[in-house]
Amino acid sequence: DIGNHSFNHRQMNPSMSDAAISKEINTCNDAVIAAAGAPPSFFRFPYGFKNERAANMVGMPIIAWSIDTVDWSVSDTRKKNRSPQEREADIQTTLNRVLNHVQDGDIVLMHDVHSITVDVCERLIPELTARGYRLVTLHELFAAKGITPENGKIYRRVVAEQ
Repeated sequence: DIGNHSFNHRQMNPSMSDAAISKEINTCNDAVIAAAGAPPSFFRFPYGFKNERAANMVGMPIIAWSIDTVDWSVSDTRKKNRSPQEREADIQTTLNRVLNHVQDGDIVLMHDVHSITVDVCERLIPELTARGYRLVTLHELFAAKGITPENGKIYRRVVAEQ
């Protein structure tokens, strides 16, 4: 799945003008279409900030998360001088943030631009699979739960409606 995360990763706080919000969304949409040949299906606010006015302007389902690994905080760039043992501890802490809380339908926030996140995923994915979880795209997750994602609605977790 391809999503829109804004063009310049600006926090869309309530003081941001409608024109600026539209520009962030539409410029990113145009770039995705140019690169992928198809428009994005979902939107995620930079920094997870939710602005009702902006949410109404997005025109896509809005994806948040139910588990934040905070992986950016232990990136190799941020923690340049740590020992291999300290890096291993950071990997384990990040793994535990998921493994100690994960439930069916969770959306886990991770950032693939950090090499430590790749190292976490090399352990996390097999462990989740061993526990019976299946990693799927957002479209597959919504379909499996029998939910049609709605434009402007925020999803932190996807569970079958009761």
